Amino acid sequence: MSSQILRVNHSKRFPTLLANLFLFAVLASVWYLLAPMGLGGQVAYVMVNGNSMEPVFHLGDLVIIRQADAYQTGDIVTYQDAETGTYVIHRIVQSMEDRFLVKGDNNSWVDAYQPTPEEIIGKAWLYVPQAGKIVEWIRTPLHAAFVAGLLGGVFMLDVAVQAPKNKKKKKTNFAWGGWFEAALLTLGILAVLFLILGIIAFIRPVLRTAERIPYTQTGVFSYMAAGTSGIYDTDSVQSGDPIFTKLTCNLNLSFNYILEGNQVEALTGSQQFYALVKDEQSGWQRTLPLTSETAFSESPFSNSTSIDLCQVEALVASMEQQTGFRLSNVYSLEIVSRVTVNGQISGQPLSTVFAPELTFRFDSLHFFVEESTTQANPLQTVQSGSITNPNRVPNTMSVLGAKVTVAGMRVLAVAGFLLALLGLLALYLYFRGTSKNSQAALIQLKYGGLIIDVSDRGLGDLSSVIEVATIEDLVKLAERENVMIMHVRVERQDSVFYYLVRVNDTVYRYVSGKGRLDK
Repeated sequence: MSSQILRVNHSKRFPTLLANLFLFAVLASVWYLLAPMGLGGQVAYVMVNGNSMEPVFHLGDLVIIRQADAYQTGDIVTYQDAETGTYVIHRIVQSMEDRFLVKGDNNSWVDAYQPTPEEIIGKAWLYVPQAGKIVEWIRTPLHAAFVAGLLGGVFMLDVAVQAPKNKKKKKTNFAWGGWFEAALLTLGILAVLFLILGIIAFIRPVLRTAERIPYTQTGVFSYMAAGTSGIYDTDSVQSGDPIFTKLTCNLNLSFNYILEGNQVEALTGSQQFYALVKDEQSGWQRTLPLTSETAFSESPFSNSTSIDLCQVEALVASMEQQTGFRLSNVYSLEIVSRVTVNGQISGQPLSTVFAPELTFRFDSLHFFVEESTTQANPLQTVQSGSITNPNRVPNTMSVLGAKVTVAGMRVLAVAGFLLALLGLLALYLYFRGTSKNSQAALIQLKYGGLIIDVSDRGLGDLSSVIEVATIEDLVKLAERENVMIMHVRVERQDSVFYYLVRVNDTVYRYVSGKGRLDK
């Protein structure tokens, strides 16, 4: 029997395992930083389609925005305009009580819509110049199909090029080398995952400022006047009806105020009526006080007054006569109910002013209610607000779309990381003990997924045997040839183990222990 020693490069499986763990850590970090909100992440991607933010952003830029716990003056934010449904990326120029004034850097005016903190999607974090044009191009169905076809063609070309090199190989699905490497990989991934979660959790504060406390103010106007039978459905003028001054001049007004919020207490306030007669085209206006301030201490609160419409017409006629200038055929009468409120909501101080308006348009014949551009019902005004809550509440973070407290995530991350380390330590101790006690057991532990047990009977002719120096050499050969390693159980030599790889008519052998297999 002839034999020779074959030395090849050692198999480096554990460095490959560490490289896989590092790659997993990098991918997990990239996912956390760049995952879109629709998939449980914290960022959104905005394509700039105008020049309102020049010179910071230009048409076609791709801006990555990220959620924040709070926003302040100077932040570039994205919000959805509730009135138009469009997404706007502009800069905050002023922070008000419960809303923000936003403006494009290249605009000379502020946005008409004032978003609330809840309506802001996030603030600018990163941007890629002109990348938005590429994304927009790919979003076209024809272009998307072209890109998909191109990538598929590249993949098929790569497969076609590599096919001749692998045509002799049989398709064999190898394991990772047995349960040991599978457990090592699993625990390594868990350790990296919990480490990343721990870093993220520990750089965030455990407590944050509580959400602002919301409240709502509602003001409802109503009016009535004496009517003439046959002109209206009833014998009096009701809210919403036009008023003809030839039939009546006196208009009775009522106003009902409601403050809604959680635990409204210590409420005090005052209410006052006044009127504005104006011409919007020229800017002329006169202020007419209607009542003095009326105090109140509960909600709802109601008050009423009256106004002489004929006196309003006489005021306009006198102005026209004295100036000799007729401003307009139609004027405006705005009746304002100014409400000043102080109190507490959820134990926090409240101080606000609410001034809803009821607007009439009038000419020389009649007064009629003007439709509101901001409210569905011109007789009713609803205004939402919020006040600062100084209380501190547990901070949360988003993990796969679920909200988890930062404190809880810290505990989970530390516990998970320690358990993973304990598992890795147990594997190390087991590996070390096995390597000392039995080389065969160590080989089975490391490369069990590549090894099959066979009997020494029926191996055939072993006259052409090449001895390899280490089991790693044999493993490398088996992986290269895509074959299994045969573990021979020798019945008459319990302390000797043989590992064989057959390639065509040549057998490569590694002997563990002392002795030889001669046939």
